[in-house]
Amino acid sequence: MSSQSVAFLGLGNMGLPMALNIAKAGFQVTLWNRSVEKAEAAQKEAAAEGLSVTVAESLEAAVDGKHFIITMVANDEALENVLKAMLSHCKKGAIHLSMSTISPSCAKACAAKCAEFAVRYLASPVFGRPEHAKAKQLSIPVTGDERAFEESKPLLESLGHRVTYFGETLHGANAVKLCGNFLLLTMIESWSEALALGEANGLDREKLTEFLSGSLFPCPVVQNYSRMIAARDHFPAGFVARLGLKDASLIHALGAESEVPLPMASLLKDRIQTMLNSCMDNLDWSALGLLASRDAGVDIQKWLHKS
Repeated sequence: MSSQSVAFLGLGNMGLPMALNIAKAGFQVTLWNRSVEKAEAAQKEAAAEGLSVTVAESLEAAVDGKHFIITMVANDEALENVLKAMLSHCKKGAIHLSMSTISPSCAKACAAKCAEFAVRYLASPVFGRPEHAKAKQLSIPVTGDERAFEESKPLLESLGHRVTYFGETLHGANAVKLCGNFLLLTMIESWSEALALGEANGLDREKLTEFLSGSLFPCPVVQNYSRMIAARDHFPAGFVARLGLKDASLIHALGAESEVPLPMASLLKDRIQTMLNSCMDNLDWSALGLLASRDAGVDIQKWLHKS
């Protein structure tokens, strides 16, 4: 099988546009998803764009003989289950790019399991939302074998505008991802509280956001999230709250494992849990803004009903 062959496993909000961009870059892409309907829908979308991708009948068939295997799944358990099914069917020397947000401990265990089957493991979780995936604007930290990284660079660069190698520490990229998501969550919560405070003092939420994001924080990610919070625009979700709770829990656990106090992480985990307990589980994690508004006495029911 060609060194251009790719098995892409997991076609959620992020996986689908990523797989299509890899096909556009000239790689031979085979798709697999737990629900075959999603894979078939992805194949039709690819055909509409003039691309040819293959849908595998099984996970085992998807990875058979492929040089690159990309996993983009929901959590540690999902990745562990995929590995159990696929590794005995992978060719020796294949490269597994694990692009999901998982715990560093899971990354270390998965890398060890891959090594048993002579599969090279690269931790390469992605930063960005579905719109960034579609526009090839993801940021990707990578750790693992340096030769495997060099082989994978053209593939990675078909997905993102920033690909950074952090060395051979297998779980390092996962720690990068959790540090980044910690900063994002902290920003979302802080912005939510600031807008609640401004609104309580008679200020227009969107005008306040435009001023602050344009003067103090002229950064695309801050501007995008701040506008969502100001407009209370949290549906459809780019990143659902229940996955936000998963990430907050991973951040909290890594702090405990590393013996690093993270008081903000504890607060953020509790805030997202409160969202889930308040019928916001299908909203974007930026709906922390609705929670802050509700705590400030605003009736948020009409924005909940949008979902």
